[in-house]
Amino acid sequence: MESNLDILNDMRSYLNGNSRDLLRFLTEIHENGYQPLSREDLATIRSLNVYASSFDVRSLKTIVANNRDLLLRQDIIEHLNSDARYLLKGMGAIQINNDN
Repeated sequence: MESNLDILNDMRSYLNGNSRDLLRFLTEIHENGYQPLSREDLATIRSLNVYASSFDVRSLKTIVANNRDLLLRQDIIEHLNSDARYLLKGMGAIQINNDN
């Protein structure tokens, strides 16, 4: 991905305005050290959503215990459904600053 961003930045003049804005956004994210969610992380988040929707607290606790680093990330909150947000916040597993 890094090499493709370099090539795109070199050829920026060939991109239209929306593409340039998107490239600028991706370049800033990459330079700030943002790590995108992996497939494994997305699968874990999906499991959290499913277990929260079915109110399976035992399974939620197991996932929370095994994935503490993932739950510390603020960018996962937008991937959680309302049931998962409510239960995980109540368990103290996540902190929601503005009650998304």
